Amino acid sequence: MQYNRLEKITVNDSRQWMLVRGKSADAPLLIQVQAGPGLPMIPEAGIMEKQLHLENNFLVAYCDQRATKFSTPDVARCCFSLKSIKPNSIPLSS
Repeated sequence: MQYNRLEKITVNDSRQWMLVRGKSADAPLLIQVQAGPGLPMIPEAGIMEKQLHLENNFLVAYCDQRATKFSTPDVARCCFSLKSIKPNSIPLSS
């Protein structure tokens, strides 16, 4: 059964969005974040799947960190910096 769901999550008091896709909800979770600040992942999910085929074996969470694409409403309330990337990524893996 195909799994395809857009989720709103809260990370360090910031609303963020992730697209979770895969062939099975029981597959191991793989969290995909952007390579650099300011680049959203959700619009790239289809391209990533065509190139890497990760969704065959994993449940892939494509995360738009704060201040990117779907997570932009928090821009006015946050101070986005390179220092904020690590603390915002760690809770996703818990």
